Amino acid sequence: MRIINKYLIKTWLYPLIGAVVFYGALIVTNEAMALSKEVFIQGASIIWLALLLLSSLPELLSIILPIATLLAGLIGTQSLSINSEVVAAQGMGVGYRSWIKSWSIFAALVLSVGLLNSHFITPWSNSQQQTFRDSMSETLKSRVIKPGGQPWSPPNNSNMTIWSDFLGNTHIAEVRLNEVQHMIGQDINYIFSNNYDGSSNASIQLKNLNGALYQPVNDSIILVDQLEQTLMFQIPPPKRIWKATPLRTMSTASLYNRQDLQVSTVQDNKVRAIELSRRWSLPFASIAFLLLGISIGFRHPRFKRSSASITSLFSVLAYYFLYRYMENLYLITDNPSSLILYSTSALVFMVAGYAFYQSLKPIQPKNKVSLFLFLVNKVNRIIVRVYSNFNSYLESRSDQISKSNRTLVRYLSSALLRNWLIVTSSILLIHLVITFSNLAADIIKNKHPFSLFFQYWLVSLPEFMTIVGPIIFLTSAALTLTEKSISREWVALKSSGVNLLDWMKFTYPALTFLVTLSLLFSLWIGPFTITPGDRLYRKIIGRSSDQMQTVNDSWVTLKTDLSKPTILWYTSPQQGLRWGFPLANYLESDPIIKFDEKKGQSTVYDWTGQRRENPTSWDVYFPSKALRTITPAATTSTVDLLPWLIWSNDPERNYEFISRFFGWLLGPLLLFALLSHTLPDPKVGRTRALGIILFSSLLFLGINSIIVGATQTGEIPVWWGVLAPLGFLFAIGLIRHSRVHT
Repeated sequence: MRIINKYLIKTWLYPLIGAVVFYGALIVTNEAMALSKEVFIQGASIIWLALLLLSSLPELLSIILPIATLLAGLIGTQSLSINSEVVAAQGMGVGYRSWIKSWSIFAALVLSVGLLNSHFITPWSNSQQQTFRDSMSETLKSRVIKPGGQPWSPPNNSNMTIWSDFLGNTHIAEVRLNEVQHMIGQDINYIFSNNYDGSSNASIQLKNLNGALYQPVNDSIILVDQLEQTLMFQIPPPKRIWKATPLRTMSTASLYNRQDLQVSTVQDNKVRAIELSRRWSLPFASIAFLLLGISIGFRHPRFKRSSASITSLFSVLAYYFLYRYMENLYLITDNPSSLILYSTSALVFMVAGYAFYQSLKPIQPKNKVSLFLFLVNKVNRIIVRVYSNFNSYLESRSDQISKSNRTLVRYLSSALLRNWLIVTSSILLIHLVITFSNLAADIIKNKHPFSLFFQYWLVSLPEFMTIVGPIIFLTSAALTLTEKSISREWVALKSSGVNLLDWMKFTYPALTFLVTLSLLFSLWIGPFTITPGDRLYRKIIGRSSDQMQTVNDSWVTLKTDLSKPTILWYTSPQQGLRWGFPLANYLESDPIIKFDEKKGQSTVYDWTGQRRENPTSWDVYFPSKALRTITPAATTSTVDLLPWLIWSNDPERNYEFISRFFGWLLGPLLLFALLSHTLPDPKVGRTRALGIILFSSLLFLGINSIIVGATQTGEIPVWWGVLAPLGFLFAIGLIRHSRVHT
């Protein structure tokens, strides 16, 4: 019996580690994109990004552990069923008590790790993260604003922008309702202070300023000298699953000691109770989900693997929805009981226990299923219908390929599409949980129906799919190939003269579908749905529609011709005016240009206050319609982005245009670079191969997200930022090409 217990624990342990690595890497990649903006804004070294990411891992582990344990129990138990080991164990007399004992031992290990991480490691790591942020701000070696770099607008003031010319002079352009100002300073100093929620308070101090102040009411320009000016702004915190509070850095003992907390209000007590409930509930929910995963694995044999995956996804989804709902219900309830916060974990335990008890009973032919399982079966039938329609499409192409190859194409393409649907559902679940966690409080506070949230989530899916499309493609392809290798199907294929590279040929219908879908999301559907999604988001959080314009949408840089400098324009649609600031060295250009959209006439002011009227058409400053109707980069149509590539050095819009056409290559090139790892030895198993593939790909995507951030801020040339990572993957694939044949 001891041998059986060790074997069962080992069977659950490997999928647990794999699930933690996979989902952890996904969330870490998203975290890297958020933290990279914080690092780049402060002009800090990339080393600080690595330190911030490492210190965030324990907190991410507490969130991932329930999902990972569910998948561990499901995948481990299903592997026993697939290999007929469950039948053999039952024949040996291994019954209810044996499974409970193995679960108890493994659950004790998982619970110990979860409690240790929640109560000790996570508070310490959060405290270290805060220390890293403070040290990063104190030891800045580079500057936020670099000579010749892109103009930069403070996050809390979209009417202002700052840039530095090649001589090192710092320019400040600001447009107010009754005045327009262009100031120049030589001495600049930066001060940053960091808050516990990840936000930063920053200030820029400028000394010895002089410039021009234009007053539209009097139509006059005033020369201004100023000894010192300080700009204050706040960098918002990165989006996280759980909103950070100062309590996240405190030990559990301090949370129970109210004197250490200095709690003064009822709301503070509620926040303290929520923090404590998270530290206790998530570890216990993990072992409950482990038992639930084992139960689902029992009740779904080898021919119902997709149904088991769907059931597990819905289970996790329901838990996080209920958990966040109970938290927000606790916040808005008068004199609430803290038992509300722990009720969801207790419910999971009851459901898991009942499911495990039922799973060990013989399955009756007319066994009644619950409403939940009924819905799951309905979803599974829809997926089966999609499969059948896809197979019908393959059969319609039978005149183009031979009969033997037609069967192979249908078989491999269906396997790829099935795994793609499973992986897509899993990742969309993570996205749904994160989105709901961020918006649950606003939904309850503003009394919005939950249908509004689901409407927003559906509208936001195209943009999200554009981002995660490459990792979904790679993961689904890797699952398909490793599955065929473990089942020794590739042995039969190689004996018939089919090598691994021919897999691309035999799966061309599925690959064509996935590539076409990726291009549709990137070129059309994604940009089209961003604006309605932003409206719904503003409605959920309670902001007005006039606040939709983001920080950098008001400021754009446009070229005129080679003989004139690039002009930084501020759009003022309320007044029908545009204010231009030439990006040239001091005294080499004029400080302010006023362009009247109705008259099509510009007025130029020089540094002496002289005024020059220039009857000018739109085509001189804005040679394309897309340049006149300025829209945010992400929401601009692909056709309208082309003039920006020609007439503007805006790195964000140029990157957006190029990446839409080449972004779909990221998934296939990742597969090409890692193709040699997709045929593991059946004796070794697929866990190691999938681990190498996922870890390598997510590491690359994390580094690529940093490259994207640097490209959009102008640190890296746009073409290099887009094509260099793709070229690197292609080169790796060519180098490892020989391994594929062997």
